[in-house]
Amino acid sequence: LDAAQALPGMPAPTPYTPEDALKALTGPTGWIRPTEGQYWIAAGVKFTSFGFIETKALAVIELGDSVKAMLLGRTSVSLPRTLNPKARAIARVNIGLSLGFSSAEHCLSMDVALLPGSYVLDPSIELTGGIAVYVWTGAGRAGDFAISLGGYHPAYNVPAHYPRPKRLGFVWSPAGDITVRAEAYAAITPAAFMFGGRLAAVYDKGVFSAWFTAHLDVLVQWKPFYLDVRLGISIGVAATIKVWFVRVRISVEVGIDLHLWLPPFGGRATVKLWFISFSFGFGSSRDSTPTVDWPEFRTQIPAPARVIPNEGLLADADQGEIARRAAAKEPTLVSSAGFTFTTEAGIPASHLYINDRLIKQSDEGTIDIRPMRKTGVTSAHRVTITKDGTTFHPTDHHWVVKPVTGTVAPGLWGKPLAKPGDALDGDQLLENRLTGLRITLPEPDYGTDTGPVTSQALSYEGLPDGRMPLRVSDPAGPEPRADDQSIRTIVNTVAAPTVKDRRTAVLSTLARLGAGPGADTDSPLTGYAGLAGRSLTTPPLTTTATR
Repeated sequence: LDAAQALPGMPAPTPYTPEDALKALTGPTGWIRPTEGQYWIAAGVKFTSFGFIETKALAVIELGDSVKAMLLGRTSVSLPRTLNPKARAIARVNIGLSLGFSSAEHCLSMDVALLPGSYVLDPSIELTGGIAVYVWTGAGRAGDFAISLGGYHPAYNVPAHYPRPKRLGFVWSPAGDITVRAEAYAAITPAAFMFGGRLAAVYDKGVFSAWFTAHLDVLVQWKPFYLDVRLGISIGVAATIKVWFVRVRISVEVGIDLHLWLPPFGGRATVKLWFISFSFGFGSSRDSTPTVDWPEFRTQIPAPARVIPNEGLLADADQGEIARRAAAKEPTLVSSAGFTFTTEAGIPASHLYINDRLIKQSDEGTIDIRPMRKTGVTSAHRVTITKDGTTFHPTDHHWVVKPVTGTVAPGLWGKPLAKPGDALDGDQLLENRLTGLRITLPEPDYGTDTGPVTSQALSYEGLPDGRMPLRVSDPAGPEPRADDQSIRTIVNTVAAPTVKDRRTAVLSTLARLGAGPGADTDSPLTGYAGLAGRSLTTPPLTTTATR
């Protein structure tokens, strides 16, 4: 709703009303698209801190088929702090910030950018650049990350999902015919670290111009280690002269570029002098790197294998028992109502086995080992399960076994490179490689018993105390007493013919008085006579009836 700034030579546009803003946001080209089942929440603030730090921030959360959260902000800082509106600041920094999370992409991101209007010492010294930090936790890219300050190595083929911040630096135009530009960058990815910069100064007066450039680009690749350094400097002048009626542009440039690499150590130098250019190499060739043997390579990989309990650990077991079992190296206590564990290895597998049974084979059927310059290697991930000293096959007992896939570093497990410099083509992680097994024990079979009793089944709803209509404060007559023979008496007499006749006479009398219990109540009670001996566990109280 802020008033928009007028363009040069144009009148200031009319500020938005809330209704106009809502239409713009939800229109055909708006940011907000109504969708069933999707929800969003947004909150924004604007404040000034210490009198010279101006900040705008917006928090947005989207809920529905996925979760997205983002914090957007813009901060402007002017130095030195002053209350005089006419005083000129010696530095002003406008910073844009974006923090985001997307559950669908399993990505955490942070972007920081220097916005237009940022300068130091003088408005002609314009600051540029950005910083980006991205981390992926799943969706086939688990373990991938990119941390970039100002971009990447010029020869690096940036993966499509990586951020691309602008070069950190400044552009300075002290005069209309002089331009000084400085740039710098640094980045780290799962397989490489790179940094460098460039400094250039140009004087252009039309008929005469001069320039100076210097650059440095360094790439450090690990697993296996490889260093690539490029640096150079050049100085040149150019002038336009008139020969008779023809204008001729003459240019002279002197420079040297140096390219170094290791292992093995080598390099190449290129010298440029006016129209003459030549180069020469020294040290070892860059076409190949020495092959690493297995004892050296295994030091570069993480722990070969591990077992991770996922569900069913008895975390509330007696601590003394847990300590005792750990000291004796006995198995960990787990629940009998279901248990899940995962085996993982730092080496990708071409085949997954439980005991001697093949569970899964990779699509390639083999793996590659780049530092050893080997392809078509068989890598078996084997899990052995025994019961009472004998082989136990979980799939025969309804255990659920699933392959575990993950991402691995191409610097270790990619195909061997024709040339070390080919690593610049990108270091995207190798996805969907077999790394282990996830094994889930079946839940217990309770058979015909009741199984677990929930708290809801044991709950009850209380009723208020009632009043017995025949209750008297001073009872009269014989006192009821426990009789060990009362259950037998019921069994022997409740269905006897004489007792039935007496009961029929009582019910008939009640019916004539209008107090009968209703039809179909005069039963012989033979079923109850048989049931009473099995169901009554405490003898009922008995007393002598009086007329």
